[in-house]
Amino acid sequence: ELLRKEFYLSGVCIKTLIDINHFQEKQKEKKLERKIKEIEADIQKVNIEMSSVYMKYKLNEINREGFLNLKAVKEAEKVNLIKELARQEAEKQRIRKETEEMSRFIYCLTNREERVKMDGQVTAFLMKRVTLYKNGHIEIIFNFRNEWINEGRKLLQPGDMGRGDVGYEK
Repeated sequence: ELLRKEFYLSGVCIKTLIDINHFQEKQKEKKLERKIKEIEADIQKVNIEMSSVYMKYKLNEINREGFLNLKAVKEAEKVNLIKELARQEAEKQRIRKETEEMSRFIYCLTNREERVKMDGQVTAFLMKRVTLYKNGHIEIIFNFRNEWINEGRKLLQPGDMGRGDVGYEK
């Protein structure tokens, strides 16, 4: 409850934080999508090279030993590319899940009916410092300032914030 009060008093708009969170997710996803397309193009290139090596073998331009060596090299290269593609896809899913969890957490900060559990990563994201005084008073210094929020608003395009009210089911 104390965290909710401090968050409310900080003057930060929850929707803006959620929008910034989603904007950052989109930026990370775009970067990953470019990387995924590059890997897919590299896989296609290796497939073409493997076909070319096979054609050279069939035309007797290279011997069987040379063909098998080149084939093994290209297959190993393709396996590594497929593994990297899987890692990039997994990273994309992780980013989506993390973004939704963070948005849900931010929303829960203002919803009195829901309990919030914070791990170290979330605490580090939201709070710069928490001070507990001997008299029981707690001071929370949030990690974001109005300048940060304003900078985030500048990054968001008008269409990015046009998702309407953000709500979550219990």
